[in-house]
Amino acid sequence: MLAIEVDLLARRYTATAFNDRAATEWPPHPARLYSAMVAAWADADEPDDEERSALRWFEALDPPSITCADDPAFLDRTVVTHYVPVNDARSLRRDLSGAYAKLHDAERASIQAFEPKAAARAEKALAAALAKARGDGAAAGMPETDPSAQVVADVVAALPEARRKQPRTFPTVRIADGTSPLIRYEWPAADPVTGVADLLDAILARVARLGHSSTFVSCRVGEPAAAAATVGGTVTWRVDARGSGTGIGLRLPAEGSLDHLVRLHAVHEGRDPRSLPARFGSYRQAGPDRPDIPVPILGGPWRVLVLPPGHRVKLTRTLDISRAVRGALLSGIGDTPPPLLHGHRSGGSPAPAAQPHLAILPLANVGSPYADGVVHGVALVLPRDWSADDRRVLNEALARWRSRSASAAQGVLELRLLGGQAIDLEDRGADFDDTGPSTRSRSGAGPILERWFWTRLASRWATVTPIALDRFPGPVAAPDWEERAAATIAASCMHAGLPAPVEVEVVWGPPMRGVPAAGPRGVVRPGAPVRFGGYRAGTSGQVRLCVHARLRFDADVRGPVVLGAGRYAGYGMCLPIRAPEEPR
Repeated sequence: MLAIEVDLLARRYTATAFNDRAATEWPPHPARLYSAMVAAWADADEPDDEERSALRWFEALDPPSITCADDPAFLDRTVVTHYVPVNDARSLRRDLSGAYAKLHDAERASIQAFEPKAAARAEKALAAALAKARGDGAAAGMPETDPSAQVVADVVAALPEARRKQPRTFPTVRIADGTSPLIRYEWPAADPVTGVADLLDAILARVARLGHSSTFVSCRVGEPAAAAATVGGTVTWRVDARGSGTGIGLRLPAEGSLDHLVRLHAVHEGRDPRSLPARFGSYRQAGPDRPDIPVPILGGPWRVLVLPPGHRVKLTRTLDISRAVRGALLSGIGDTPPPLLHGHRSGGSPAPAAQPHLAILPLANVGSPYADGVVHGVALVLPRDWSADDRRVLNEALARWRSRSASAAQGVLELRLLGGQAIDLEDRGADFDDTGPSTRSRSGAGPILERWFWTRLASRWATVTPIALDRFPGPVAAPDWEERAAATIAASCMHAGLPAPVEVEVVWGPPMRGVPAAGPRGVVRPGAPVRFGGYRAGTSGQVRLCVHARLRFDADVRGPVVLGAGRYAGYGMCLPIRAPEEPR
């Protein structure tokens, strides 16, 4: 067992939540503790190799439990606003920040250039920016013999007491008297080899702050015997091994984080803001009678791309949209695209990747009395066990896509569908929210562009896009065909990280308003104006039979529920329902 104790010496903790600058991070994320340990190790004149090995062992541990104060009677959460002088002296006539910013951008562009021609252009731009910075620096160093009154006034305006002040917020947790300010992280299954705990303790002894510089701490490796001791006003948070998503998301150390930080520092040499590579874990308060709520493998954050008003792209074009988006993400990426984006193994192998990859899902107007089946957005969905490296790969792909778009508008991505139709997508950024409309404003398209709308807890679900069956259930005319198809769909649920449903109803027609029919022409009910096309597997070329379905589980599950062979391309997407025709 390994335990680490962090004592908040001033009984306060100031740190901003990663997804809301007005909210406090509590409890302190394990990844933040690890980042502080890495900073303490790297701050030495010659970082110790044995301590480096201990940190690598530490970052690969399973998520810890966290015991800390967490009750309204013992915590006071506040957002304090201060007005501080701005750091840049913009009024100085010889301000060199612009020249050095251009030099920094040129260095970054030189490092990130992929093609030989682009690299040559970047090197040329870097040489020009370096010459300009040197010239400006030399000119700024020459004194002015007879400065004008305006120059004197500009210099005086740059002094701290004369600068205009800008607001800054400091979200803070204050712990009441009588409640322990101790935060205890425990890894019950950890078995450090001889000397590792002592090395970690030596690093922790050099950690003086956590979060904001005003949060003074004393850290140490704790005694295992203290695990049984509980203090009034504290609660224990434990990771949900099945990822139920019913609690809070905390950032955790990720294996390889130390080497990643070392590589970043070698590139920017401390000039860029600090980064915090991490993976995410779902935590909830420990206690009895808290059943696990299954969450699917595709349960990570979303990146939502919104179609502009007036573009009526129908849901039947789901495969066109998803393949166009994936092609745009892969364009210009080079000869070795990451498996996260294309879903195949590395090295150009056509075999499917062993790990889940990025899914592209349509966000359409379905299920309501006014549903018309029009797609209003696209969700780029990361797997449940996503990492900071996955997010970096996606961000870089979107940046390349954005650089190729003709529109000068910020955040606009130009998508060209099959047939030449061009659409400008607006990148709304990441969406982590599962909590519902009380915490997120609804857009003009209603809630269909929000992650919570598709991931709500429900025991009944119905397909929005048809399920491409993983196995062929035999001829439709066979007497046991529906049983075979239902069994295939149940197996798809388990393959997607969900329990097997207790009831599966296979349907050809629309399972809800706004959804087109599915299936071969001979079995789709007469009069169906439109229907979904078949799904052709990428590796084998086999055309999969596609069907609609209504599912019922014996307990609530959390979405997104996306099933079948086409789940990464938007087929098999389901919506939680209350009744066959009424969305929940």
